[in-house]
Amino acid sequence: MTSLMMRGEFPSNGSLEIRCPRCGGPARWEEPFEFISTARRARMPALEPGIKRWSGWGVRERFPSLMAWRPPKGGAAYQLYRDGVVLCGVCHHAGKHRLNWPADALFGWSIRGVPLWAHDREHARVLLHYIGGALRDPLRHPRYARSLRKLPATIIAARNRERITRKIQGTLRDLGIPVDAPAEAERGTRVQAGQTG
Repeated sequence: MTSLMMRGEFPSNGSLEIRCPRCGGPARWEEPFEFISTARRARMPALEPGIKRWSGWGVRERFPSLMAWRPPKGGAAYQLYRDGVVLCGVCHHAGKHRLNWPADALFGWSIRGVPLWAHDREHARVLLHYIGGALRDPLRHPRYARSLRKLPATIIAARNRERITRKIQGTLRDLGIPVDAPAEAERGTRVQAGQTG
């Protein structure tokens, strides 16, 4: 079976929030295809519309008018989080886009020369409350625990905490996103709407 390759750490839902390449506004970048493994193939009807066959995988085109499925040449692996579709709610642009991560990230900051970015608004809110929180237990945020464990010491250092939380709050407010605790945030965080830690 030909494999799927993924660059870096990305969410499993195939969606990121980026800056629109046309207007610079907030947009979504979407993986254009859904891959159905051979383990799930038994549940996939043989002639289900929209399913393409590729080397033991079922491939569903999520945006067939924008990106049609073309198997990689020479038996190469398909590269996830590379070529996808951008959908902008500001200028209504919908088209193909080669992801340049983290440069394309809608949520990105530099803290003493160390880059910090979030996949989407929920990830940004988790970073805000994790970094500014009194309890920094990554397991309180199971979906993000792996990336929280990998935050550089510069990012979580007490001396940078206020600067980082102000930057994240500023970005969220500029985009009209509430800075309250994310759905899976821990109790007792020091950062709340209108405060910095």
